[in-house]
Amino acid sequence: MTRYKIAKYIFREQFCSLFCVLTHTNLYIMGIRTICKNDKVSYEGGYMIDILKKSLLFKGMKGEEIEDYLNFAKASVKNFKRGESVFIAGDYVKELYILLSGEVTVENITQSGKKTIVNVFDKPGTVFAEVYLFIDEPLHHYASATKDTSLLIIKKDYIVSQEDNYKMIINNIISILANKAYYLNKKLMICTAKSIRNKIINYLLIIDEGDYIKLPFNKTAFAEFLSVPRPSLSRELSQMKAEGLIEERDNKIYFSRTKLEDLL
Repeated sequence: MTRYKIAKYIFREQFCSLFCVLTHTNLYIMGIRTICKNDKVSYEGGYMIDILKKSLLFKGMKGEEIEDYLNFAKASVKNFKRGESVFIAGDYVKELYILLSGEVTVENITQSGKKTIVNVFDKPGTVFAEVYLFIDEPLHHYASATKDTSLLIIKKDYIVSQEDNYKMIINNIISILANKAYYLNKKLMICTAKSIRNKIINYLLIIDEGDYIKLPFNKTAFAEFLSVPRPSLSRELSQMKAEGLIEERDNKIYFSRTKLEDLL
């Protein structure tokens, strides 16, 4: 091979790599490198695929099937800095979000500025905004990154695709929606309790089936989740500790299910 042909070959390879970086730069994340090959995006290292295998959206799918679907759906990754908005009330959802890393908090904010935490997503693979994806209604909540966060984004048209190869996605979406309805029912039971103590007890008994629970948020966020003032929550938790109903250690609350169930 002449030096001219060698130089031409190297230039072509470098140009292809540069083109791939420019066109798929949003997929360069967490050690995942994309390469141009037959007009497809490949996910080297498999870190993203390992996360998505644990997501309910891709339940029952193999790594190769997930990768094929991401190419079919032209999936993209978007990064958010801590404090940056993911979506706001009034937006219409046209895409599905899947958490890859970081944390997203969904809140309801009243006109007076009062905040109530609706949910906190911190588990990689978690899917959210799926309900509003299928109804022609604007969002009622605000979502923001509470840590530096990366989200995989898939447009609605590719979620409801009639492609035979991806019918599993529709089945999994139905399962996700059912789980969301179950979660909202549990939260309704918690937040409609008559007293702060009963809200705390319902939270401990309903959210987890063991004898302790690790709080997914700090006391301020916990108070917002229960829709109670933070000082009132702190007083009630202190009183419950004094009565031997709960113990707090390392951001975990330990309790006896039998004792708490007897108080309801």
